[in-house]
Amino acid sequence: MEGRGLFGKVVDSARAAPGEAGLVAMLAVLVVASAGFVFTRTSQPPAPPIQAQRTEVSPQPEQLVVVHVAGMVNAPGVYELKAGSRVKDAVEAAGGPVEGADLDSLNLAAQVSDGEKIYVARPGEAAPQDQGGATGPVGKVNINTASQVQLEELPGVGPVLATRIVEHRQKKGRFTSIRQLMEVEGIGQKKYESLKDLVSV
Repeated sequence: MEGRGLFGKVVDSARAAPGEAGLVAMLAVLVVASAGFVFTRTSQPPAPPIQAQRTEVSPQPEQLVVVHVAGMVNAPGVYELKAGSRVKDAVEAAGGPVEGADLDSLNLAAQVSDGEKIYVARPGEAAPQDQGGATGPVGKVNINTASQVQLEELPGVGPVLATRIVEHRQKKGRFTSIRQLMEVEGIGQKKYESLKDLVSV
């Protein structure tokens, strides 16, 4: 039977030749069959690699704050800065300080907030209290920009307490609420109640 192929012919030969010749023929069949199986397996093309799906992440828009830089700078005006920028960055955006500017009156390391006004004063000059933004309402002392002398004009605030207020904002940054005055050593609830209507941030 032609359909039996090589395997069938070798089996017939093994049956026709008993003994060692038949055993050799059977072993030859096994070797040929194994080689054919291995060739069939190795000749199959490899499966295509599975491609991982890429998720496109949309970039987040950069957050900005708008500040007004005035006073002793080369280019006073309104500037957009990255959120988290410092007072130093705002002054540099306005062209830097002019000669004679009193940078010690500012906390250059403090973070700026949206809508804040940063006033670079001359030595001995206080930030104007009649303009908007960080300077606060007219008639109130802004605890973020007031000098030690201005703070001493508040009732019950002497040189020691005024110095502590200035040191607090230099170490921890600008006040974001007048209630933070109670974080200053020497200002309790009673003292705060006497000051809260006289100050701003």
